[in-house]
Amino acid sequence: MKTLNRFCTLFLIVLIFSCSPTSTEIWINEDGSGKSKTTMDLGEYIDMLGPMLASLDEEGGSENTEDEISARLFGEEEDIDSTLVFFDIMPDSIKELLDYPELMKNITMHVKSVSEEKIAFMSVTVEFDDEDHLNAIKDELSKSKKSENEETMMGANDEIDNFFAEFSIDIENKTITLPESKFLQETKNHPESDSIMIQIDSLKYYAEDSHERRMLELLYGSEMEYIIHAPGKVISCSVEDATIEENTVSYTINFLEILQSRKNGGAVIKYQ
Repeated sequence: MKTLNRFCTLFLIVLIFSCSPTSTEIWINEDGSGKSKTTMDLGEYIDMLGPMLASLDEEGGSENTEDEISARLFGEEEDIDSTLVFFDIMPDSIKELLDYPELMKNITMHVKSVSEEKIAFMSVTVEFDDEDHLNAIKDELSKSKKSENEETMMGANDEIDNFFAEFSIDIENKTITLPESKFLQETKNHPESDSIMIQIDSLKYYAEDSHERRMLELLYGSEMEYIIHAPGKVISCSVEDATIEENTVSYTINFLEILQSRKNGGAVIKYQ
């Protein structure tokens, strides 16, 4: 359990920085039921974060920064491969805040780390009966983020929302809509958005190993991979370069590219 707690703590740090590679896979059935699974890869994050943290050090950073991060994540304890149900690990004091705590049984978390291979990821799967059921689960989860007197396992506050892909299903018109990610929306609507966009537009002028480039890539360099399994054959996707194969469409959203191009990071998928 100590190993698992250490892993989860470091994972929350990744959520806060929002720079870990993320993959979201959604399965939707003909009746509107289905499941969504979002995975964040900490193994790749170690390689990304080491040099960036070193650049923040006033003395130029340590040559072992990446090794230190790896040691903190993996340690010398046994590897992890565990699946947990949110309802089972949620304290009773938090369940009391919920109107329908049993909905947390629809959320499972899988954590895995293999020290020798530097594999480390965490995924959250949500199973739902229809879109209303999915929204009810999200509503209950929002109540569990913090109790009145203590920080909880949901202490990352709104950052935990990164694990729950927003999407809507129109069964009648055979359309699946994924809005732009919350992170992109907040960046574009930030009070200092003009200043942020100027910095992002200046990225091409910075050297590859410069502090400025590393910081921008740390803050906005995320990529989100989406894989959507529709109830019928996919006939179109609004995202350029999306790959369509029968009932499945896949695409990747690069935050920096979306911000630089001023495009919308959402998607509209139509199926037969």
